[in-house]
Amino acid sequence: MDRLTIDFETYYDSEYSLTGLSYPEYILHPVFQVVGVSVSKNGDTPDSFTGSHARTKEWLKQYDWENSLCVAHNAHFDAAIMAWVFDIYPAKYFCTMQASRPYVSPYSRSVSLDACTSHYGIGVKGKEVLNAKGIRREAFSDEQMTQYMLYCDNDVKITDKLYCVLTDDECMPVDERDIVSLTIRKYVNAQLMADEEYYLEEIEAHKENNKKIIEESGISKSVLGSNPQFAKELEKRGIPAPKKISPTTGKETFALAKSDAPFKAIMYGSGEEVRKLCEARLAVKSTQTETRLRRFISIASVTGGLFPCALSYWAAKTGRFGGTDKTNLQNMKRGGALRKGLVAPDGYAVVAGDLSQIKARVTAALAGQWDLVSEFKAGEDVYSSFASILYDKPINKDEHPNERFIGKTCILGLGYGMGVNRFSEQLASMGHEVTPEFAELAVQTYRKSYSKIRALWYEYNNVLDAMIAGQEVRFGPITTGKDCINLPNGMKLIYHKLSKDKSTGNYTYMYAGKLEYIYGAKLVENVVQALARIIITRAELTLAEYGMYACLSVHDELVFVIEHGLVDKSKRAIEIVMNKAPPWLKELPVACEVLSGSNYAECK
Repeated sequence: MDRLTIDFETYYDSEYSLTGLSYPEYILHPVFQVVGVSVSKNGDTPDSFTGSHARTKEWLKQYDWENSLCVAHNAHFDAAIMAWVFDIYPAKYFCTMQASRPYVSPYSRSVSLDACTSHYGIGVKGKEVLNAKGIRREAFSDEQMTQYMLYCDNDVKITDKLYCVLTDDECMPVDERDIVSLTIRKYVNAQLMADEEYYLEEIEAHKENNKKIIEESGISKSVLGSNPQFAKELEKRGIPAPKKISPTTGKETFALAKSDAPFKAIMYGSGEEVRKLCEARLAVKSTQTETRLRRFISIASVTGGLFPCALSYWAAKTGRFGGTDKTNLQNMKRGGALRKGLVAPDGYAVVAGDLSQIKARVTAALAGQWDLVSEFKAGEDVYSSFASILYDKPINKDEHPNERFIGKTCILGLGYGMGVNRFSEQLASMGHEVTPEFAELAVQTYRKSYSKIRALWYEYNNVLDAMIAGQEVRFGPITTGKDCINLPNGMKLIYHKLSKDKSTGNYTYMYAGKLEYIYGAKLVENVVQALARIIITRAELTLAEYGMYACLSVHDELVFVIEHGLVDKSKRAIEIVMNKAPPWLKELPVACEVLSGSNYAECK
């Protein structure tokens, strides 16, 4: 098919810009205006146009978009303009910004068009957009518009060059290009709806709940919101305020945020009074829930209720998806308000297929831990099985939920070298305080019970050595290269400037200009995440080939919107596809759970 590379230039000003607005809020705003657009066909000299909305739409229609590949550097933005403003839907999409991440992010903090073209030495991005702030299309002089359209043409030229570099020089696999396309499709072809009324009710309920929590603590908002004063309240109760080194300033500061593990350990491990005090602190400091609910409402209000699902391709070092466009859909609490408010349109249901324990299963299969693999394959409750070993008595899900939860945390968390202190902190952050002695017992019992998994950590030190030496060695489904791991789907995990300190034995590498530490067990985790991601994306591609397009992908889960009459048939199709073991790890016992409901939360 033809390749049509496009770039839009749009109006923005100090108050109305993408700095504070999501793409739907920006594009569907009454102030929105296309100043100009440029298109190149199959790498030819770009052609640009500026004019009214009607004339721009007529100009765009000269191209056969429905049978072409649309290329843009920020395809979420440009494709959304095409779809929501001009009712144009290309056959496929390719985003050079998204697709650059596996290849450019290891070396650069940015994947902007400027950063990518500089990285590959394929052009220089202009600065004319900075001079267009606050200028409506009609206010441009002829000379200004000429220069602006030349700037737009240049963006298209270097975007098209970047596409060629990524697909030819970097040899990006076709499957991965298709995943990029499906990522953009999820956004511009929104299928889920956002229940605005429900979200508004949740905001009020959230406010009332926080008010109650603060009042019950008996501490004023000013004290709860102040780090030094809150620290004094902890010290009054015999608890030293936890501290950390700030990654921003490099100086010691209080570790009193929701994300700080020591704070969570205090909150859940120091008794009822301290727990309530910490909850009140979070009620004062945390505005994230309300902010996110309001963002979801705002987006739905401009789309007529539809909710475009924005995902970032290869957001993590291991290729996992991330959130983008100010919504972060990879971080929605299971059963929480955000999920409950994402609903199916009338006559449809939300259907979600989730790969059960996929990372733990991949770890066991990679290590050749066949007893654990056999338990997974037989459908046994491996969490209860391990808990039975740990507690030296029979454990089952119904009668021993706490003990089974500990077993689950061990199976899912101890496969990558987690130590006693970190394990204790993790349990405490989830409301399960254990003694240091028990934490030590749990860690050592796991390592003894699954000795082949532990051995895999040390084998992966050999993987690191082979990467440093530039040796091509096969380790199961992966092979090593110079400072990289070659994955079975043709992609790479890059560890730029990987080296080993001979005096300490520590391995380090550079990522986005920052020094990172790596070790065998951590590398196992990286590889497992990358392989699990290949499994879920391959399933998505297969289902798309049969016309089943996922509306959302969250970690190891694919989400669909299905007509009521086709739900049972679709669930069976999802089960068949997602239960298939990959050819590069045939021993893997893949299992998939498929559930449906009227909203996303009901699929759990």
